[in-house]
Amino acid sequence: MKKVLIIAIVALGVPVATAQTAEQLIQQAIEAVGGKDNFYAQKDVTYNIHYKTPPGENAIEFKGQETYIFDGELSHGDYEIHTISGADEEGYDGDEFWVKMDGSISENEKAIGVTRFLRKTNYYWFAMFFKLQDDGVHYEKLGDQKLKGKAYHRIKMTFGNNVGDSQDTYILYINKKTKLIDQFLFTITGFGIPSPI
Repeated sequence: MKKVLIIAIVALGVPVATAQTAEQLIQQAIEAVGGKDNFYAQKDVTYNIHYKTPPGENAIEFKGQETYIFDGELSHGDYEIHTISGADEEGYDGDEFWVKMDGSISENEKAIGVTRFLRKTNYYWFAMFFKLQDDGVHYEKLGDQKLKGKAYHRIKMTFGNNVGDSQDTYILYINKKTKLIDQFLFTITGFGIPSPI
């Protein structure tokens, strides 16, 4: 009896490596950044943004302040610089998108299209880590990968039909040590980029 008890205690003390599912890794990533409840308890957020791509023919820059209201995913931006559309203000009120250029509401279809994309995309990227378990999100665990000496779990994320405006694909890199998503790759099918970049 003593031998059986000692073997049982030793066996319980040895950590067993178990394969984690994509869903378990996503849950750990959400908890690593404070959890969904803490995030949504803030109700809204305002922050300064400065987005700038490397110089070149298609260089993009916008600089200003964005506000998001979590209930309804409402979004507003005031800009000092906006090289994509020239907007000084854009917004989404839950039903419609609008853009101001030179202080006046614009009917420019291209500017409204950019506004629709940025209001939805900027909000999603800001809240993304807390929306990973939304209905219609699908996961596939890919092979692990090392980047710059760090070990990562990789998760492919896609969306069901009628979820979002386009059927983009994301590849999430979840740091094995910190459980944080250190980077993600994504498609932009609405702009003709079908492979994750």
